[in-house]
Amino acid sequence: MNSVRKAICAWNEYKPHCARRPKRQHAATANRLVVLSGNEPGQTKPPEFSLSEFRLPENLSLEVPARLFRQQPDILASEANCRQTVLDALKAVADILVALEQDANEVSAMNDAFSAVEAQHALVEAKYHLGSASTLDIPDISLEKEAYREKRLSSGAKQLVDTALLFQALGG
Repeated sequence: MNSVRKAICAWNEYKPHCARRPKRQHAATANRLVVLSGNEPGQTKPPEFSLSEFRLPENLSLEVPARLFRQQPDILASEANCRQTVLDALKAVADILVALEQDANEVSAMNDAFSAVEAQHALVEAKYHLGSASTLDIPDISLEKEAYREKRLSSGAKQLVDTALLFQALGG
């Protein structure tokens, strides 16, 4: 808040010289000072201060402690952005890991379903060769087998795409 007070003091001492400045710029600067002092623009005027009210400490350290440096708004904003970026990256990886787990379950289910349809196809063909199945049964089971083959390939492709997305999310 000390820097705000200094800015307001400087403003109050400079204010008489503002006649040459455009009124719009003058009002914008006054509003900025009101906001910096924690008030709403248009509802209050900048507090009156004088630079003579401020004195430098007698033992002024020439070193800027890191904790003071880290309290600057731009540093705090950068740290917050960095934290948010890390959290977003972790979320992306976590989301993809969940997708990969679901993909693995889907691939396993499609492999099991394809194996079952393949066994059923072999059984229908054996029945046909023995004469206990009609010629209409073979195209039906063949179409079903191809549909499951396509679903199996599609789920495997989805798993590969999600694996590539994982590598991308990990920075690769």
